[in-house]
Amino acid sequence: MIIAKLLSSDSHVVEPPDLWATRIEPKFRDRAPRVVQEDDGDWWIVDGQRTNSFQGGAQAGKRFEHHDAVKPAARFAEVRPGAYLPEAHLADNEADGVYGSVLYPTEGLTLYGVPDSDLLTAVFRVYNDWIAEFCRAAPPRLKGIAMINVDDIPGAIKELERTRARGLVGAMIQTPPQPPLRQLGLKMTGFYPPNSGSFGRRSTAQTAILYYTM
Repeated sequence: MIIAKLLSSDSHVVEPPDLWATRIEPKFRDRAPRVVQEDDGDWWIVDGQRTNSFQGGAQAGKRFEHHDAVKPAARFAEVRPGAYLPEAHLADNEADGVYGSVLYPTEGLTLYGVPDSDLLTAVFRVYNDWIAEFCRAAPPRLKGIAMINVDDIPGAIKELERTRARGLVGAMIQTPPQPPLRQLGLKMTGFYPPNSGSFGRRSTAQTAILYYTM
C-alpha cells in the first residue's frame, strides 16, 4: 500500500524579532534588522529604513475568509508559533495533512534591497545559520533554503558550500524586478550582478539555485 505524502514547496518562516540583534557581528548590530513597536504594529527596521511588519504570519487564511479584515501591519505576538518554532511548525503541518515543507524567509525577502554588500552578507549568514538550526528538528521533513549575496562570487560560492554542509537544500538569489515593478519605483540595488551565472557553475555544492522574483 502506497501512502501519499503531501509536501509544501513554498512555505515561509517568520524570523524572530531578536534574530539579528542577538547573533550578528557587533560591528553590524546597529544597522542590522531589528523590530520596533509602532502604533499600528511591529515593524522591521534595517539600516534606518522601515521594511516589513508581521501581517503575513498573523493573518493566515484571513484573506480568503475575511478579506475585508486584513490589516497592513500586525504584532509579532499575533504570529502563530509554527512560523518560528520548528516543533509547532510540524504540529501545524500535521493538522493540515502536510508531511514536510521547503522553507523560505519572510523579512529576508526584503533584504536583497540592502545596498551595503558587507551588511547584506552578514545578515544572510545569520539567517542561514538560524534556518539550518530550525530544520535540524526534523531533517527529513524540514528543508531550508539559504539566502546568498552574489555581489562577491567567490564569497557566495563559499557560503553556498557552507550552508549545504549545514543541511540546507538550496539557495536563493533574487532577480531584478520585472518592468511593471520598476515603474512603481521598486529599489534596484542589491540584485545579482551580470556575472552571477558563474556562481552556480563554479560551485561544487550539489544543491538547487532558486531565482526569486519580487
